[in-house]
Amino acid sequence: MNQLHDGNSRYYDGSDGGYHPLFDGMRSSSKGEGREQNGYESGKKDAASIIANLARDPNNNIVESIKIVTHSMGGAYGKGFVRALKEYIKTLPIEKQKQILISLVADFDPFQAGDITADPNIKTLQFKHKNNANIFGMGWLANEDEKGLGTDNVKTNTGTSTDHSIFTFFNDISSLQEGSYKWDGKQWVLQ
Repeated sequence: MNQLHDGNSRYYDGSDGGYHPLFDGMRSSSKGEGREQNGYESGKKDAASIIANLARDPNNNIVESIKIVTHSMGGAYGKGFVRALKEYIKTLPIEKQKQILISLVADFDPFQAGDITADPNIKTLQFKHKNNANIFGMGWLANEDEKGLGTDNVKTNTGTSTDHSIFTFFNDISSLQEGSYKWDGKQWVLQ
């Protein structure tokens, strides 16, 4: 939050309670598409509240951008959440739409990343580990690339540990940076 100068946060469990070894394949969250749908439903439910609570200047203009940071099973969830936010934003008056910007999606070790697609109009960064060597730390768990990302947007972990834990990515937080955008009359376009 300090890196992005944003102290306003919400937390969601994109895994629907985490991995369950027994009967996990029967839960919608066991697959990327199920978690994406769960994120979409949460985004639809909370979009109005999120937009209403963005920081504003004295003239009531929105001055805060939306940033989505995910880990593991939350990667797919975040994609659905973003889709719901964008749908809600399109229902608002055009002058309000111009003020609302989703400026960054940062996916740390997204599980089943090969099943999810980055939004082409939102700066998306994926952080993953270099190899599959760390068996018990589950560093092998999330080494696929998301669809729609160029090689410059996929970052290999710079820490010394290759565990799946979000804590092994602390060295990468310093590279988080919002994208540059331009309003084209209808929507924000990533530059």
